[in-house]
Amino acid sequence: FIITSIVGQELLSASKLEPAMKVLEAARIIGTDSMKLEASLLQALGKVHWTMKNIERALEYMENDLKIRESLGDHPGILRALDNLGIAYSSVGRYDDAIRHHTHQLEMAQSLT
Repeated sequence: FIITSIVGQELLSASKLEPAMKVLEAARIIGTDSMKLEASLLQALGKVHWTMKNIERALEYMENDLKIRESLGDHPGILRALDNLGIAYSSVGRYDDAIRHHTHQLEMAQSLT
């Protein structure tokens, strides 16, 4: 899982989107017992699908990343996921969803300081 995931993320970094998507999807099929690694994979899958304009699929991966981060109590990961979702929803005109995610992000950040 780890090697496949890393290769997929490196392909994504190199803007080789189609191969990145295939390798990342393969990593997902292989699976992992680590919820933190699973969340990282979902974040990468969200990014690759977003870049490829598969908007609904990207949002699904981003939302699942957020759910895992919340279940782990991973505050930095939650804040990042909320920011990604707020930006994504805003860019597709889903402003209520964007405001909801950014408000949650702000409230959480304020409670952590």
